[in-house]
Amino acid sequence: MAVPERSLRSPAAAGLLLASTGVLAGCGQDDSTGAGADASVGDVQQEGSTEAYDGPYTTRFAAEVQSYDGKTVALSADVNRVLGPAAFSLAGTDDTTIQPLLVVAPDADTEVRTDHTVAVTGTVHLSFDLAAVEQETGTDLDDGLLERFDGKPYLTAGRVEASAPADR
Repeated sequence: MAVPERSLRSPAAAGLLLASTGVLAGCGQDDSTGAGADASVGDVQQEGSTEAYDGPYTTRFAAEVQSYDGKTVALSADVNRVLGPAAFSLAGTDDTTIQPLLVVAPDADTEVRTDHTVAVTGTVHLSFDLAAVEQETGTDLDDGLLERFDGKPYLTAGRVEASAPADR
């Protein structure tokens, strides 16, 4: 006995066909993220941020500082000490015991104060050399105040933003 042709074209089969077509239509290239079909997950994650690190000055940042050498980072922290008109140090968060991080900010027009929170964007360098930094930045820094940072990581700031005093 032959099956009538009409039973193969039932309304249920037609509905299934339409539903699967709608699902497959969503599989095309939708470039609404701006990443494109050839983008990797890393490309998409990096899209909103140009900094290699963007966050507070913490133990994690200090432990990974070597991986940021020559890269731009954005750090937020309390000012530990003002070291002249073009330099200051950042304190780690209250739950850390990390050493202060030197920030050289030759072009900063923002006044920083001890214990105030700042956001700093700049380039990480692994070994502070006072004479070399003075020559590179064209800035006269205080030798006596900065000698303790010799050979330690530091940040050359491109931008410094001050905010309200830090809560302690």
